[in-house]
Amino acid sequence: MFAFLVALITLSLLIVVHEFGHFGAARRLGITVIEFGLGFPPKLISTKRFGSVFSINLIPLGGFVRLKGETSAEGGPDSYYERPAIQRMLVLLAGPAANLLLAPLLFAGSAMISDVSGYEIVLVENNGPANRAGLLEGDVIKTVNGRMIDPAANVSNIIGSSGDESLAITVDREGSRLAFQVEPRLNPPEGQGPIGVKLRPSFSPAAIDVALVRGFSYTVRSLTVIPKHVIEVVGGAELEVSGPVGIVNVFGEATQYGPELVLFLAGLISAQLALFNLLPWPVLDGGRITLIVIELLRRRRLSRSQEAAVNFTGMVVLLTLVVMVTVRDIQKLFI
Repeated sequence: MFAFLVALITLSLLIVVHEFGHFGAARRLGITVIEFGLGFPPKLISTKRFGSVFSINLIPLGGFVRLKGETSAEGGPDSYYERPAIQRMLVLLAGPAANLLLAPLLFAGSAMISDVSGYEIVLVENNGPANRAGLLEGDVIKTVNGRMIDPAANVSNIIGSSGDESLAITVDREGSRLAFQVEPRLNPPEGQGPIGVKLRPSFSPAAIDVALVRGFSYTVRSLTVIPKHVIEVVGGAELEVSGPVGIVNVFGEATQYGPELVLFLAGLISAQLALFNLLPWPVLDGGRITLIVIELLRRRRLSRSQEAAVNFTGMVVLLTLVVMVTVRDIQKLFI
């Protein structure tokens, strides 16, 4: 139950931020926002402020912004439908942009609670390169050839890819920073590795400046997850996607390790939510932006009925896929 609440609150936050992006852009451009809703109807409570209705609805996962003239024939200077194509595109882009801006903040918050700050040496092989250089068990590797260590830096790969070139390794030893030159082996004994050590991640809170830098680097890396997986699927790999049930299950596992992992996961989802919404699929922001691009190219927009038909078809297909993925996620829970 706790995992479900954490997942619900976190996903709701990400969706509220996304919809607030649309809301803020529309208000800034003078487009009337009829309603800003958290969840989906039926409506539980609502209040009207600044010319817009703010509502909390019964179905908790999701949210929406309803603009004047977006799906109806309402006209006027404050109607979304009658605004220039570029303004409509800016309103659509604002949602993904809000998620993209939130992601590094979530990653930074995670890093300030706990982050990989190095790799601790837990075993030094006798007469190995590390042993001869003076490295000891308990030393924490901070840099290799000047490269700072972070969760995405696999120290073993960095060392292994150096061949037999000398490595400049900086370690933390009981609060003191020490530097060593280590000569790796091209053909080490089995199980010993190039320099003869075994490592494990070392965790500590990151300073604000380090956390912010990592927040942006993690966001960039998060944006590559979907494209990389698409390329792998094209190459014959199995398609792996998760629906709401799968995401709740992942959050359940994350809550067991602490708030830093929950925030990290939220940052990952926020970045991928931004990218997913930009896909050129009808009913998604990217699909609606695609229609505007087509409108600019042909210098004539689709009729309301044509736009509605395209978006309705996209929604039906998308909901069908969500149901299929959800059924598969439920099946996995019982296998």
